[in-house]
Amino acid sequence: MALVALLAHGLMPGIVAGQENSAGPTVVAEASFAVDDPPSAPLEAHQLVLEFAPGAVAALHHHGGPGFITMLTGELSLVADGEEHTYRAGDDFIEVPESLYEGTNLTDAPASLMVTYLVPSGHPVTTYANAGSTTQSAPPPQVVTQAVFEIAEPPVEYEVVHQLLDYAPGSWALAPENEGDTFITVVQGELVARDEAGAETVYAPGATRTEEQGVAVERGSTGGEVVRIVTTTLVPAVDETLWSRFGQIGTITMVACVGLVAGGFMLRRRRVT
Repeated sequence: MALVALLAHGLMPGIVAGQENSAGPTVVAEASFAVDDPPSAPLEAHQLVLEFAPGAVAALHHHGGPGFITMLTGELSLVADGEEHTYRAGDDFIEVPESLYEGTNLTDAPASLMVTYLVPSGHPVTTYANAGSTTQSAPPPQVVTQAVFEIAEPPVEYEVVHQLLDYAPGSWALAPENEGDTFITVVQGELVARDEAGAETVYAPGATRTEEQGVAVERGSTGGEVVRIVTTTLVPAVDETLWSRFGQIGTITMVACVGLVAGGFMLRRRRVT
């Protein structure tokens, strides 16, 4: 597909295939979004990579929950409630469920984007309006990858963080402990994940993976091509994380104080006797 060619363009393997190195992934795109009005749980996170060919149109529509969008390549013209905006590679924006949208690629080059929709489980993601409009006859955007992740208990307050990552052939990296639950889809190549015991799992293009908050994993590429993945992470709000940490510290402190008091009491009894 044109998107895969665009995504791979200009990326040169860092080492000979079959060898391993510890170089981390290249961050091709990254964005974070505040979630001002989180949908009610349980949720579904619909994670997609879409390609708009020249002239392609996402006809007038609305969503069942907020959509968090990161432009990867090209340019997109978006009409939101009658107001037109233009977004280019590197830009990000949010679509809210109360508004109507229509997106069009008015240029001669393909455009692509990553989007995560958060909707209550069982609710429709996209509903189209004006079924008889002329834009309905235009070619729609093409789905490069699409995945659905179930979220039973999201954080009370959180941000959505997008990343588009490339792993050079033969490269391995210990990913930092996730700040929140992370949802991964492989766009191209074969991603290999190693657990703490060294066991490896291979994920082909289109495959998905979920990594829990606080778990450090090792990801890499053992093939001869660049591995590209998209990730969506639900990062708990700072105050929520700190509250959790303070709670843990408080519990440890309380146990230590009880131990000290008990130890002092026993020592005093021994001295008295």
